[in-house]
Amino acid sequence: MSLLKSLQSIPAVITIFHSPNSPLSSKLLSELNKHVEVTARKPTKDSSIFGMRGYFAGEKAVPFRYTVDVTEKLPTKDQFDYIKSTLSVHPTFKNIFKKVFPTVTSSLDKASDLQAVDFSSLKSLNGTFNPPLVVDWEHKLIASDEKSLKKILDQYHVNED
Repeated sequence: MSLLKSLQSIPAVITIFHSPNSPLSSKLLSELNKHVEVTARKPTKDSSIFGMRGYFAGEKAVPFRYTVDVTEKLPTKDQFDYIKSTLSVHPTFKNIFKKVFPTVTSSLDKASDLQAVDFSSLKSLNGTFNPPLVVDWEHKLIASDEKSLKKILDQYHVNED
């Protein structure tokens, strides 16, 4: 989380592009929500310094470090472009991108080719989006399974001591 967001007690946003019909998507959503609560209730000796905004009333707890945004819609053009920009962050993101956008990426293998995929091709083909897709906008991370979600959650669960 950026220093400015930390000082303002503004939580990061993690979006899950969710399909309620997918057991994996439901599991990832449950995992995200479970960790939000654990993070929000974890006591810390310095929690009262910044007042009670973002805290459970009557408890000393760290503020939410992230909020979960759940959508069952296709990513917008801006979101899609941002998701494409993550492909250069980590090699596994290329496979995640291909998994969630299989129709438009099936013949592509290089990250640069995948980044060239146009949003209009995604919109014009039915069935081109295969949720779940989790996007951590703050850290420029994406996930589509439990292993990659753990990497996102690790960014938020640091030792407070």
